[in-house]
Amino acid sequence: IAYHRRLGIERWTLYDLDGSGAAAGLGGEPGVELVPRFPEELGSARLQAGNAWNPICLEAIAQTQCFWKYRGRAKWVTTLHSFDEFLVSARHRF
Repeated sequence: IAYHRRLGIERWTLYDLDGSGAAAGLGGEPGVELVPRFPEELGSARLQAGNAWNPICLEAIAQTQCFWKYRGRAKWVTTLHSFDEFLVSARHRF
């Protein structure tokens, strides 16, 4: 997150798709919203069962929710699949 802050990104919404809680430590940082246990929030036993064998199956639903949440509120919205993915800027070299 520190790297992306330097690029000018101000807000993050992190979805815990597999229920591992891996992002829990980031939930208290400024500008970071954590959506914990996202499969449970959907309230669908069928989606939860499908997510149990393939945690990525809910990724498209999480992305769609995020895009709609920030529609009209953000100039740009992008998604990164994992913590080990980074945006790269030709203008900002760190």
